[in-house]
Amino acid sequence: DRVTTTLEGSFPAGPTGGGAFPFGLWASEKLMGTEYRIAFLELSTFLNPTTRPGHYTNVGGEDVKIRYKREDGFKGVYIYEGETGELTGDVDLSMNFIASGASVDGNISTDLEIEGNDLLGITLLGGQVDTTGVGGLTPDLAFLGISYIKLGKADLATSAISEPAMNDGGQGKIRMVLSPDGRHAIGSVPESYPSYVAGEVEINGFKINAEDGDNNTVVGVFIGDKQEQ
Repeated sequence: DRVTTTLEGSFPAGPTGGGAFPFGLWASEKLMGTEYRIAFLELSTFLNPTTRPGHYTNVGGEDVKIRYKREDGFKGVYIYEGETGELTGDVDLSMNFIASGASVDGNISTDLEIEGNDLLGITLLGGQVDTTGVGGLTPDLAFLGISYIKLGKADLATSAISEPAMNDGGQGKIRMVLSPDGRHAIGSVPESYPSYVAGEVEINGFKINAEDGDNNTVVGVFIGDKQEQ
């Protein structure tokens, strides 16, 4: 039988409210193609991308960069060479809001240790959120190698990316949303922007050592709170 591990829980509300953020996720050695093995965004009435009112609209005409952070804002599970476990890390993301949506860089998790191996975290470059407040990776940017999600850690002050020593970083995918309370954001008014960014992430098929199998996986959920400017 294939190894499977599951995790259920919830994130508490942040400084501006937003209600509870329940989640459920499971990982299996048997990969599931393009199917997400996570139940998070749909479980939250506040973040659910199919039921939230309206669209995100930046009407200010100027770019605004906002930091989203949360201690222990990442929760996940892993399977590595048949061993399973739970993961917790801090979220630290930078979002650059423009008229067409937002670009996202930074750390989905600043800590990631699997079976004694320090993998630094999970980092994102070139994530995109469109005017519906829903996003992921832009395929054309990913093809050019300037949009990715992978194991590692970003220094947002210097834009430097640290990567762990690995044989194969695997393949990552992400889905994320902005909270609906920022749907009428104004370029010059940072406090009008969404209170939260949240999402779901997978990294499949990574190998720390050359002799590792192809079934290693990390599955997780994250949420970050808007920081004061």
